[in-house]
Amino acid sequence: MLTSAGQAQQLVLAVSADLPELSTLLAGVTADTTVLLVSTDADLLELLHCSRAAAPPPARQWRLAVVAHGSPGRVAIGREGLSPASVQARAQEWCALAPAAIDLYSCHTGADPRLASALSSACGAPVHTSSGVVGHACVGGSWALQAAQQAPAAANAVVPFSRAALAAWEFGLADFYFGTPTTPTNGAGTAGDPYNQTGVDNNSSTIFQLGNTVVINEGTLGVTATQADLVTFNSNSAGSSGTVQVDATGFPSTLLSLNGSVEQFTVNNLATNLDATGATGTTSVTTADASLTINANAAAGALTVDGAALAQDKTLTLTGGANGTTATVNNLVADLVATSLASQLTVDLADAGDGTINITTGTHTTSINDSASGDTVTVNAAALAD
Repeated sequence: MLTSAGQAQQLVLAVSADLPELSTLLAGVTADTTVLLVSTDADLLELLHCSRAAAPPPARQWRLAVVAHGSPGRVAIGREGLSPASVQARAQEWCALAPAAIDLYSCHTGADPRLASALSSACGAPVHTSSGVVGHACVGGSWALQAAQQAPAAANAVVPFSRAALAAWEFGLADFYFGTPTTPTNGAGTAGDPYNQTGVDNNSSTIFQLGNTVVINEGTLGVTATQADLVTFNSNSAGSSGTVQVDATGFPSTLLSLNGSVEQFTVNNLATNLDATGATGTTSVTTADASLTINANAAAGALTVDGAALAQDKTLTLTGGANGTTATVNNLVADLVATSLASQLTVDLADAGDGTINITTGTHTTSINDSASGDTVTVNAAALAD
């Protein structure tokens, strides 16, 4: 229970249900706290209104704490998340809730003050945010928030979790993490601070976020995305020696886009469609076990796909490219459709266990290498140019 001006406040804690090791955090919640687990398809406002309607009389002041991944001016919770636009569109519903205060425990949300301003205007309550990393110290984080409407000062003397829970939960609440491609990105804060959050704001000349785009102006970086809201990686001037590595594990978006001049984009564990038409360097992809489409770039560069994780019941589709560019698929036992591919294609097949592999070629020179015996390989070459 929190207090404000000597009056007891009921705490309602809305937590994104997809946070890692969530039970560790929730073990540190006091018994009189109302906890709402918000799934990715849930409506946060509906859950809050239902919770307040069920609150036993007499009604008393209550405080809302939201714990979820975040980015400047955004909190990724529920079906639509929190953004200035989403709050303004449903301002009357927020006003009807009438919380005494709102605490947003999410990384970098305060770097763009428009969300806090929209919530404060709608609810008539102070809103507290962080412009930095929220979470464990091992990822450079803390749980201190600042009042968005006042000069920077610690606003949450009492956080909604016990000290033991905060010490045990070694994660941060950012939409994305940066580090070199060789550092671990498992979210556990191991190997000596594997995350570099320096410059993650709207004013950085090196790394910043515009809506659902991360813009990388220079350097060699590895990026781990935690939310579907982050769908585009833009490298403006990484130079001939720069690389960008994206870990797409669990990435639920329908499309991941790569843009800009960089020596190499590397995408690991891809389970969603990839648009690399704006990438001018080479693109290297390791797939997960999911049918997907990769749209290759049409500039000088090569596309390499490792399809070892694709099962035989999956289909890999390649499109785009241009004459003079190359596309190589390795370790394939799934079906391949390249009807709309304009690049030269090389396919190295793996052992399908006496199964059948169906390949539809593109319009340019195609080479298929099969080192396994017993498989049935069916090739449709109707698209090959004369």
